[in-house]
Amino acid sequence: MLDLNGIAEFFEEIWSSADFGRVKPSPELFGMVLRELSERHPEVALDDILYIGDTYRTDIVGAHTAGLRTVWINRNSEADELGYATYQIREVTQLAALLQSLE
Repeated sequence: MLDLNGIAEFFEEIWSSADFGRVKPSPELFGMVLRELSERHPEVALDDILYIGDTYRTDIVGAHTAGLRTVWINRNSEADELGYATYQIREVTQLAALLQSLE
C-alpha cells in the first residue's frame, strides 16, 4: 500500500496492533510501540511521530491519548468530536502531499 500510494519514502517504522497482541485503543499498545521506538531510535522525539489511522475511536483517540500527533483518514467527512485529529484527509492518496508539506 505504501509503494502503491507513493509514500513509502516517508516511513522508517510501521507497526500493527497485531505485532503486539493488543487491541486499539489500548494504552498498553501505544506504550509498547513508543518503548520499542525509543529503544530503536532514541533520537526520535514524541513530536516527530505521526500516527495515521482511519478509525476515530480506536486510532485517533488512542494515539492522541498517548500524546501523538495524528492523521485521520476521514473518508466520510465525519465530525472530529473531541478535536483529537491533528490533520484530516479524505483519501490515502492525499497522504503524500500532507507528508511533503510537513517536511
